[in-house]
Amino acid sequence: MFHEKVRRTLMRNGKLAARIEACRNEDADGQLTWVPEIDRVSNVVLKLARGHAAYELSLPQLKKPTSILIRPFVAMSSEIMAEFERSGSGEMRGWPEVGSRAFVRACGAPPYGDTQGPWGVVQAGRYRYSVDQHNGVIVRVVIAEYLACQVEWD
Repeated sequence: MFHEKVRRTLMRNGKLAARIEACRNEDADGQLTWVPEIDRVSNVVLKLARGHAAYELSLPQLKKPTSILIRPFVAMSSEIMAEFERSGSGEMRGWPEVGSRAFVRACGAPPYGDTQGPWGVVQAGRYRYSVDQHNGVIVRVVIAEYLACQVEWD
C-alpha cells in the first residue's frame, strides 16, 4: 500500500522524481547511496524543533540555533548513540516554567504519569522527540528509528 502510494506520487510529480534521482549516487561497485538535500532537511528539522520547544516549554526559539545535527543511526558510534538516546535521561535539573507542558510532565500529572523516560512518542517506530532545558534548549527528534536529529540553542 505505502509503496504504491509513493509510486503514484512520483508518476504524477515529475519534478519530485527528478530531484530524488539527482540525489542518487552509485559507485563503481554498484553500491547505491542517497545524498539528501541537506539544506531542505535541516529546514524541516529546525521547524519541528522550534515547534516542540514552544509547545513543551512555552519558550519559542526564534533566533538561529547554536547547532543542528542530523545523522542516521547507522552512522553513529555506539557511544554517541547512547548519549543521544539518554536525552537528558529525564533528570530534573530545575523546574520548567509553571503551566508549561514540560512542567505538567515533570509533575507526573495525567496523562504523563506513566511515560517511560524523556521521549515523547508520537507514533511508535515513526516519530519521537525529547526536549531538554539545561544551559539552553535541546530538542532531539528520531524519524522512523533511522534519522537522529538534534537542535540546540544557548
